[in-house]
Amino acid sequence: MDGLGWPAPRVPRLRPRWGWLRYLLPGSTQIWWIGTVHPRLLAVLFALEGPAEFGQLLVAKLRHRDIELLVLRATWNAGHFYHYAAHALWARVRERPGFLEAVQAGPGHRRWSGRQAALLRAADELHEDLAIGPATVARLRELGYTDRELVEICFVTAHYQLIAMLEESAGMPPEPLLGRPRSRSGAQPRRPRTGIRHPAPGLNPGTPWTPGDAALAPQRPLRALIGWYGRTMARVSTLDAAEVGAALHPAPDTATDRAKLLARAVAELDREFFLSDDTWRELLDHFTVRQIMELCVLVGHYRTHEMIAHTMNADR
Repeated sequence: MDGLGWPAPRVPRLRPRWGWLRYLLPGSTQIWWIGTVHPRLLAVLFALEGPAEFGQLLVAKLRHRDIELLVLRATWNAGHFYHYAAHALWARVRERPGFLEAVQAGPGHRRWSGRQAALLRAADELHEDLAIGPATVARLRELGYTDRELVEICFVTAHYQLIAMLEESAGMPPEPLLGRPRSRSGAQPRRPRTGIRHPAPGLNPGTPWTPGDAALAPQRPLRALIGWYGRTMARVSTLDAAEVGAALHPAPDTATDRAKLLARAVAELDREFFLSDDTWRELLDHFTVRQIMELCVLVGHYRTHEMIAHTMNADR
C-alpha cells in the first residue's frame, strides 16, 4: 500500500518556552521541547515510556530484538520519524545491510525468518484492524509466544503509534543530528488505516482513560503500568473524556459542530496518525493546545486497550 509520507505541518503548531534546548544535546531533546508546553503530560508519559523503552528486561518477556523489530515496523507504518530514526540508527549498527529496506517492505520480504515474518504480520494487522488475526495468533503460538507476549506485542505497537500521534500532530521538528529519515527502497511511510473500527468487547468508551479490560487483568506488569497511566492522566487531563469517548464511535446523527469536529479529529488520528492543518486550526477554536495534545494521547491510549481486547478475546 502506498504511504502518505512523513507528516509535515505547513505552519508551526507549538511555541516552546525554551526552544534553545534542542541545541544543547542534539539527538535527544526534542521531546523535552514539547514538554515545555505541557510538562505534566510529559512527566506522566515518561513514567509509561521509561519502562517501555529502557526497562524492557524488567517489564517485558519479549526478546529485545523482537521489540526492536516491532518498533521499527510500527513507527514506519505510522510515519513517526523520531523513533524510527533513533531505532534505525541502532539497527544499522547491529544488523546486516538491507535490514531497514526489508522492514519497510514488510513481512513478505525474503529476508525474514518465520518468527520475524509473524511478528511483522502481527504489527501490520494491528495497524490495519486493531487486532492480530486468528491465523497469525495461531502461528505465534506455534512459535512459542505466550498470552503475556501477545499482549506485549499489542502494547509495543500501540504505544509507539500513540507517540506518533502526539509528536507528529504537535509538529515536533527533526532532531538536529538525526534529520528526517529517507527511504532508499522508494517505499513511503505512514500507511493509512482502512480497516473498520468495531467496538472492542469489554471496554467502556465512556471512560476512555480507564475503560477496563478483562483480557489485560492477568498480565500483572502491564496491567499495573497501563492502569496507573490511565488513572493518572484522567486526573491530569482537562479534556471531557466522555466527549472524546463518544467521538470514538460517533452516532450518524451527531448534532453539534463541536462533536463533528471532534469525531473528525479522532478519525484522522486513528487512520492517518496525524491531525491535518485544517483540523488543528479548527480545534483551537474549542480547545487549548494542551487539550489537543491530551486528545492525541487519549486516542492512542484507548487504541492500546482496543488492540489487546480484540486480540485476546478473539483468541479465546
